Amino acid sequence: MKAEFSFEPGITAPEGDEQFEKFWQLFIEEAQAEKPVELAEREALRVHIAEQHGHAFNLMDLFWRSAMDAVNWGAESRHEHLEADPEDDAYAALFTTLTGLAARALLAFNEVTWLLRGGYPQGAFTRVRSLHELFVVAAVLWEYGSPESDHPDLVERYLLHHEVFINGAARDLIGTEIPGIADTINAEVLDVLDSRKKELIGTYGKAFATTWDWAAPLFPKGTPSFMGLNELIMPSLNAYYRIASEHLHASSTGLLDAGKPDETGVMGYNGGPTIDGLAFPAILGSTFLLALVGTIVPTEIRDPAADKNIVTGRHMLEILARVHREILDAWDKEPTEDHPDAAILDAESNDGDL
Repeated sequence: MKAEFSFEPGITAPEGDEQFEKFWQLFIEEAQAEKPVELAEREALRVHIAEQHGHAFNLMDLFWRSAMDAVNWGAESRHEHLEADPEDDAYAALFTTLTGLAARALLAFNEVTWLLRGGYPQGAFTRVRSLHELFVVAAVLWEYGSPESDHPDLVERYLLHHEVFINGAARDLIGTEIPGIADTINAEVLDVLDSRKKELIGTYGKAFATTWDWAAPLFPKGTPSFMGLNELIMPSLNAYYRIASEHLHASSTGLLDAGKPDETGVMGYNGGPTIDGLAFPAILGSTFLLALVGTIVPTEIRDPAADKNIVTGRHMLEILARVHREILDAWDKEPTEDHPDAAILDAESNDGDL
């Protein structure tokens, strides 16, 4: 039987349609009338989340600030103790790369806390997925790509890898037909980008133009992938990565968590905030950030001029580990009204620069 409705894909803006203009006016009036109620409901949910989990969020803010301080100190102290020789130049490149990964992780973690404050745990989980990737890449570069490792060119491969895709991205931009884009990315520019891709392929092989191939030296008998890198660092994390990917991608798997059936079996879908499921991304995100900072901050630095060992980094990491433990406990417990350190935590500012 033919369906008794018409459907035309695509959206067109109405022009000169009097019937639509009347419909539009009614729409605006109803939207304005409903807006105060919607805002009040959303604010009430955020207030409820803050009341229930304010202590945990304050701890996460303190953790973020402390992690930023530790990364800054670690980056500065490591570079201060490098010498002007080729091996130390290679270490400088590694440390600079790790610091950049840490900066991205700090931003992702901050986004996690704010998404959770707003009642969006699934959105927060997608940022945890980014933290997962950043941690694994940092750990791989530190463990397998240091100048003294079996793959000292791994950092350079990682840093250059994005360049092999720029010519394709440029052609995609031309395809958008944005006014003036073809003048900016002209034939001369495309020739330069194409030449650069050929140069990189000539140096690292044709497979270098595929995802994750910067890590190819670690997989001499197979194709590099994130899951493969994860296996090198911590195989037990693969399950979390798959779970976090469900909300990020458009696969049918994510439909299972997008709604719940009512008593008649009809699915109802939630496109707004919720108070459920906040703890898991908070705990997992904090754990990934702690692990990543551990690749940046040296636990001990030998200062031959002063004939002593600098252990500031160890203490910073110990502080982060203690706050991390407090975060886990805070999400594990029912919230209480008073905390011994509440005044200190509430005074913490969560704005700063890396």
